[in-house]
Amino acid sequence: MPTYQYACKQCSHQFEVVQSFSDDSLTECPECQASCASSTARWA
Repeated sequence: MPTYQYACKQCSHQFEVVQSFSDDSLTECPECQASCASSTARWA
């Protein structure tokens, strides 16, 4: 499964999540609950 890297537009928090291609993209920052910016995928 690919690892997706997310970056929050609001607080600049960056985090990674291992997700399946069929999983929905995350839309909320775990730090501030604001909308996340785009994500990029990479294979681990």
